[in-house]
Amino acid sequence: MPHPDVIAEKHRLVAEIAGALSNPVRLRILGALGQREQSVDQLADRLGLTGGNASAQLRVLARVHLLRDRREGRRVFYRLAGPEVLQILLAMQDAAAKLTPGFREMVRTHLGDPRVLSADEAEGLVARAQSGELQLVDVRSATDHAAAHLPGAVSVPLSVLQDRDESAVPLDRERPVVVYCRGRYCLAAAEAVGHLEAMGFHVTNLFAGVTEVASLGVDLVAEERAPVK
Repeated sequence: MPHPDVIAEKHRLVAEIAGALSNPVRLRILGALGQREQSVDQLADRLGLTGGNASAQLRVLARVHLLRDRREGRRVFYRLAGPEVLQILLAMQDAAAKLTPGFREMVRTHLGDPRVLSADEAEGLVARAQSGELQLVDVRSATDHAAAHLPGAVSVPLSVLQDRDESAVPLDRERPVVVYCRGRYCLAAAEAVGHLEAMGFHVTNLFAGVTEVASLGVDLVAEERAPVK
Protein backbone atom coordinates (compact mmCIF):
# COMPACT_ATOMS: atom_id res chain seq x y z
CA MET A 1 0.00 0.00 0.00
CA PRO A 2 1.39 3.48 -0.87
CA HIS A 3 2.80 5.44 2.03
CA PRO A 4 0.43 8.22 3.24
CA ASP A 5 3.14 10.81 2.62
CA VAL A 6 3.36 9.80 -1.03
CA ILE A 7 -0.41 10.12 -1.46
CA ALA A 8 -0.39 13.51 0.23
CA GLU A 9 2.44 14.72 -2.00
CA LYS A 10 0.61 13.54 -5.11
CA HIS A 11 -2.47 15.53 -4.18
CA ARG A 12 -0.39 18.57 -3.23
CA LEU A 13 1.29 18.67 -6.65
CA VAL A 14 -1.99 18.28 -8.50
CA ALA A 15 -3.55 20.95 -6.30
CA GLU A 16 -0.77 23.36 -7.28
CA ILE A 17 -1.74 23.01 -10.94
CA ALA A 18 -5.44 23.33 -10.07
CA GLY A 19 -4.69 26.48 -8.10
CA ALA A 20 -2.81 28.02 -11.01
CA LEU A 21 -5.79 27.27 -13.27
CA SER A 22 -8.31 28.84 -10.89
CA ASN A 23 -7.70 32.38 -12.14
CA PRO A 24 -9.65 33.60 -15.23
CA VAL A 25 -6.77 35.81 -16.39
CA ARG A 26 -4.39 32.84 -16.36
CA LEU A 27 -6.87 30.81 -18.40
CA ARG A 28 -6.97 33.61 -20.97
CA ILE A 29 -3.17 33.64 -21.05
CA LEU A 30 -3.03 29.90 -21.67
CA GLY A 31 -5.62 30.24 -24.42
CA ALA A 32 -3.58 32.96 -26.10
CA LEU A 33 -0.37 30.94 -25.85
CA GLY A 34 -2.22 28.01 -27.37
CA GLN A 35 -2.12 29.96 -30.64
CA ARG A 36 1.59 30.82 -30.64
CA GLU A 37 4.60 31.71 -28.51
CA GLN A 38 4.42 35.31 -27.26
CA SER A 39 6.44 37.75 -25.19
CA VAL A 40 5.27 39.33 -21.96
CA ASP A 41 4.54 42.66 -23.65
CA GLN A 42 2.69 40.98 -26.52
CA LEU A 43 0.45 39.12 -24.09
CA ALA A 44 -0.13 42.24 -21.99
CA ASP A 45 -1.17 44.20 -25.09
CA ARG A 46 -3.36 41.38 -26.40
CA LEU A 47 -5.22 40.83 -23.15
CA GLY A 48 -5.35 44.42 -21.91
CA LEU A 49 -3.06 43.80 -18.92
CA THR A 50 -0.24 45.81 -17.42
CA GLY A 51 3.22 44.40 -18.01
CA GLY A 52 3.61 43.74 -14.29
CA ASN A 53 0.34 41.84 -14.02
CA ALA A 54 1.11 39.75 -17.10
CA SER A 55 4.56 38.89 -15.73
CA ALA A 56 3.15 37.91 -12.36
CA GLN A 57 0.51 35.63 -13.86
CA LEU A 58 3.04 34.04 -16.22
CA ARG A 59 5.38 33.30 -13.32
CA VAL A 60 2.57 31.46 -11.50
CA LEU A 61 1.91 29.29 -14.55
CA ALA A 62 5.59 28.63 -15.15
CA ARG A 63 6.16 27.71 -11.49
CA VAL A 64 3.79 24.74 -11.84
CA HIS A 65 5.42 23.72 -15.14
CA LEU A 66 2.53 24.67 -17.45
CA LEU A 67 4.79 27.04 -19.42
CA ARG A 68 8.31 27.16 -20.83
CA ASP A 69 10.21 30.38 -21.46
CA ARG A 70 13.17 31.64 -23.44
CA ARG A 71 15.05 34.93 -23.51
CA GLU A 72 15.80 37.01 -26.56
CA GLY A 73 17.84 39.99 -25.44
CA ARG A 74 15.81 41.66 -22.70
CA ARG A 75 12.52 40.10 -23.78
CA VAL A 76 11.10 36.90 -22.33
CA PHE A 77 8.93 34.70 -24.55
CA TYR A 78 6.55 32.09 -23.20
CA ARG A 79 5.01 28.98 -24.77
CA LEU A 80 2.91 26.10 -23.48
CA ALA A 81 4.89 23.29 -21.89
CA GLY A 82 3.15 20.72 -24.09
CA PRO A 83 -0.11 19.62 -25.71
CA GLU A 84 -1.28 18.33 -22.34
CA VAL A 85 -1.92 21.92 -21.23
CA LEU A 86 -4.49 22.50 -23.96
CA GLN A 87 -5.99 19.08 -23.29
CA ILE A 88 -6.56 20.16 -19.69
CA LEU A 89 -8.19 23.41 -20.79
CA LEU A 90 -10.49 21.69 -23.27
CA ALA A 91 -11.43 19.01 -20.73
CA MET A 92 -12.32 21.73 -18.21
CA GLN A 93 -14.49 23.53 -20.76
CA ASP A 94 -16.19 20.31 -21.85
CA ALA A 95 -16.92 19.48 -18.22
CA ALA A 96 -18.30 22.97 -17.60
CA ALA A 97 -20.51 22.66 -20.69
CA LYS A 98 -22.03 19.48 -19.27
CA LEU A 99 -22.11 20.26 -15.55
CA THR A 100 -22.40 24.03 -15.04
CA PRO A 101 -25.83 25.55 -15.81
CA GLY A 102 -24.42 29.02 -16.52
CA PHE A 103 -21.78 27.76 -18.91
CA ARG A 104 -24.24 25.38 -20.54
CA GLU A 105 -26.72 28.21 -21.11
CA MET A 106 -24.01 30.46 -22.55
CA VAL A 107 -23.00 27.72 -25.00
CA ARG A 108 -26.60 27.04 -25.99
CA THR A 109 -27.35 30.75 -26.50
CA HIS A 110 -24.22 31.77 -28.39
CA LEU A 111 -22.89 28.59 -29.99
CA GLY A 112 -25.80 26.21 -30.35
CA ASP A 113 -24.59 22.61 -30.10
CA PRO A 114 -20.79 22.35 -30.52
CA ARG A 115 -19.77 18.92 -31.71
CA VAL A 116 -16.50 17.04 -31.46
CA LEU A 117 -14.57 16.75 -34.72
CA SER A 118 -13.28 13.28 -35.66
CA ALA A 119 -9.93 12.55 -37.31
CA ASP A 120 -11.65 11.41 -40.52
CA GLU A 121 -13.75 14.58 -40.64
CA ALA A 122 -10.67 16.75 -40.09
CA GLU A 123 -8.72 15.07 -42.88
CA GLY A 124 -11.70 15.23 -45.23
CA LEU A 125 -12.29 18.90 -44.48
CA VAL A 126 -8.68 19.83 -45.22
CA ALA A 127 -8.73 17.81 -48.45
CA ARG A 128 -11.91 19.59 -49.59
CA ALA A 129 -10.40 22.98 -48.73
CA GLN A 130 -7.22 22.24 -50.65
CA SER A 131 -9.19 21.05 -53.66
CA GLY A 132 -11.29 24.22 -53.65
CA GLU A 133 -14.56 22.44 -52.94
CA LEU A 134 -15.08 24.60 -49.84
CA GLN A 135 -13.50 27.67 -48.27
CA LEU A 136 -11.84 27.17 -44.89
CA VAL A 137 -11.68 30.52 -43.11
CA ASP A 138 -9.45 31.39 -40.16
CA VAL A 139 -10.98 34.33 -38.27
CA ARG A 140 -8.14 34.71 -35.76
CA SER A 141 -5.66 37.57 -36.15
CA ALA A 142 -3.36 37.59 -39.18
CA THR A 143 -0.44 37.09 -36.79
CA ASP A 144 -1.95 33.96 -35.25
CA HIS A 145 -2.80 32.67 -38.73
CA ALA A 146 0.76 33.16 -39.91
CA ALA A 147 2.17 31.33 -36.89
CA ALA A 148 0.11 28.18 -37.57
CA HIS A 149 -3.05 27.47 -39.55
CA LEU A 150 -4.93 24.61 -41.17
CA PRO A 151 -3.83 23.63 -44.70
CA GLY A 152 -5.88 25.40 -47.32
CA ALA A 153 -7.23 28.00 -44.90
CA VAL A 154 -7.53 31.67 -45.83
CA SER A 155 -7.14 34.44 -43.25
CA VAL A 156 -10.18 36.68 -42.76
CA PRO A 157 -9.81 38.16 -39.25
CA LEU A 158 -12.98 38.85 -37.30
CA SER A 159 -12.01 42.54 -37.20
CA VAL A 160 -12.35 42.65 -41.00
CA LEU A 161 -15.83 41.15 -40.80
CA GLN A 162 -16.81 43.57 -38.05
CA ASP A 163 -16.00 46.48 -40.40
CA ARG A 164 -18.73 45.15 -42.74
CA ASP A 165 -16.59 45.96 -45.78
CA GLU A 166 -17.55 43.14 -48.15
CA SER A 167 -14.84 44.18 -50.63
CA ALA A 168 -12.23 43.16 -48.02
CA VAL A 169 -13.62 39.61 -47.76
CA PRO A 170 -11.84 37.47 -50.42
CA LEU A 171 -14.45 34.71 -50.58
CA ASP A 172 -16.65 33.18 -53.27
CA ARG A 173 -20.39 33.18 -52.48
CA GLU A 174 -20.87 30.14 -54.72
CA ARG A 175 -18.83 27.85 -52.48
CA PRO A 176 -19.59 26.86 -48.86
CA VAL A 177 -17.55 28.41 -46.05
CA VAL A 178 -16.34 26.70 -42.87
CA VAL A 179 -15.12 29.04 -40.12
CA TYR A 180 -12.70 28.27 -37.32
CA CYS A 181 -11.14 30.29 -34.54
CA ARG A 182 -9.22 29.44 -31.35
CA GLY A 183 -11.21 26.42 -30.22
CA ARG A 184 -14.50 24.63 -29.77
CA TYR A 185 -16.02 27.30 -27.53
CA CYS A 186 -14.65 30.36 -29.34
CA LEU A 187 -17.34 33.05 -29.46
CA ALA A 188 -15.47 34.88 -32.22
CA ALA A 189 -16.23 32.04 -34.63
CA ALA A 190 -19.93 32.28 -33.83
CA GLU A 191 -19.88 36.04 -34.44
CA ALA A 192 -18.02 35.52 -37.72
CA VAL A 193 -20.71 33.06 -38.87
CA GLY A 194 -23.35 35.72 -38.26
CA HIS A 195 -21.45 38.36 -40.25
CA LEU A 196 -20.84 36.02 -43.18
CA GLU A 197 -24.45 34.84 -43.26
CA ALA A 198 -25.55 38.47 -43.40
CA MET A 199 -23.29 38.90 -46.46
CA GLY A 200 -25.02 36.01 -48.20
CA PHE A 201 -22.54 33.18 -47.63
CA HIS A 202 -23.50 29.60 -46.77
CA VAL A 203 -21.36 29.17 -43.67
CA THR A 204 -20.88 26.71 -40.79
CA ASN A 205 -18.80 26.72 -37.62
CA LEU A 206 -16.05 24.07 -37.43
CA PHE A 207 -16.18 24.09 -33.59
CA ALA A 208 -12.46 23.34 -33.41
CA GLY A 209 -9.23 25.32 -33.26
CA VAL A 210 -5.86 24.64 -34.87
CA THR A 211 -4.47 22.77 -31.88
CA GLU A 212 -7.53 20.52 -31.64
CA VAL A 213 -7.31 19.67 -35.35
CA ALA A 214 -3.55 19.14 -35.10
CA SER A 215 -4.14 16.66 -32.27
CA LEU A 216 -6.16 14.60 -34.78
CA GLY A 217 -3.11 14.16 -37.00
CA VAL A 218 -3.40 17.15 -39.36
CA ASP A 219 -0.09 18.95 -39.97
CA LEU A 220 -0.36 22.72 -39.53
CA VAL A 221 1.07 25.30 -41.91
CA ALA A 222 3.23 28.26 -40.84
CA GLU A 223 4.26 31.28 -42.85
CA GLU A 224 7.98 32.01 -43.18
CA ARG A 225 7.51 35.44 -41.65
CA ALA A 226 4.58 36.47 -39.48
CA PRO A 227 2.97 39.79 -40.42
CA VAL A 228 3.28 42.72 -38.08
CA LYS A 229 0.17 43.53 -36.04
